[in-house]
Amino acid sequence: KAPEPTEKKSKRGEDKMNKEKDLRELQESVIASYVRHRNFNHVRAEGDPEPEPAIEGMKLADGGVLVPEQILAPYEVPDGLVDLSKYVNVVPVTRGSGSYPIITGSGGTMASVAELEKNPELAKPAITKVDYSVSTYRGYVPISQELIDDADYPVVPLIASDIKKQEINTKNAKIIAILKTATAKNSVVGIDDLKTLMNVSISKVYNTKLFMSQSMYDSLDRAKDGMGRYLLQDDIKAASGKALSGNEIVVLDDDVIGTKAGDMKAFVGDARAFVTLFNRKQASAKWIDHNIYGELLAAFIRFDAKKVDTNAGYYVTYSEPSETPEP
Repeated sequence: KAPEPTEKKSKRGEDKMNKEKDLRELQESVIASYVRHRNFNHVRAEGDPEPEPAIEGMKLADGGVLVPEQILAPYEVPDGLVDLSKYVNVVPVTRGSGSYPIITGSGGTMASVAELEKNPELAKPAITKVDYSVSTYRGYVPISQELIDDADYPVVPLIASDIKKQEINTKNAKIIAILKTATAKNSVVGIDDLKTLMNVSISKVYNTKLFMSQSMYDSLDRAKDGMGRYLLQDDIKAASGKALSGNEIVVLDDDVIGTKAGDMKAFVGDARAFVTLFNRKQASAKWIDHNIYGELLAAFIRFDAKKVDTNAGYYVTYSEPSETPEP
């Protein structure tokens, strides 16, 4: 093979040197760029160049007007409110005070009478009366026009809804106070005692329901028979979804039907026969108040509630049966 010309060898060596030089320059450029853009918190070694200042560009904080915050729909905390006026007797009245006649059947029987004999007098029903006197409950909530205009959610309907709940709470408090005055049964132990109360002490003419605390409901809901089956039945018509021996269960907060957390209390009976609510007026209003540059939402309710039939139920203090130790 003929030897390669000297000029070609020289050319090839020169190309190789140029490529190595280009590679070194590229490496030096990358390292210099890294040094220039290092974090300012980095502790510089002796001889390191001064870090360059960060670039001051357009940031999210500067564009707040262009990128506004998202306003989500407000969350309403569930309150488990039960409208007890649905369970009592509501009588519309047109006067601020008056009397409600209560007729109790005589329970008498008719006697056998021979032909042409004088008619004997029959037993008379007992007629008593309950006096009522209507009270007025009212109040308002001022709302600034700025809040109404600028809020991203419907402010007025939300506040009106809360005012409606306050009306229900006001009537509930009156009804509960009356239910608590029922004849006390302080030693109802276990479901058997509770069933005996409903089967024997309360007449079958009444539509008995159980208005009980959460703690009492929890105890009953866990009760089982000897075969491990739960004793409460499902009832799709009841708000609680449960019934005892076909009687609807209405669950209330411990400190509502009782006085404190953990109370196992209940009104057992016919609330519609026991309590009558005399409803005079219920109204709401809304008007503009230019002095405060806003709106006023107001509510007015006028009513009274009275105990009518004292035989229609009992105020129960419930306790769980103690476990009998196995022999």
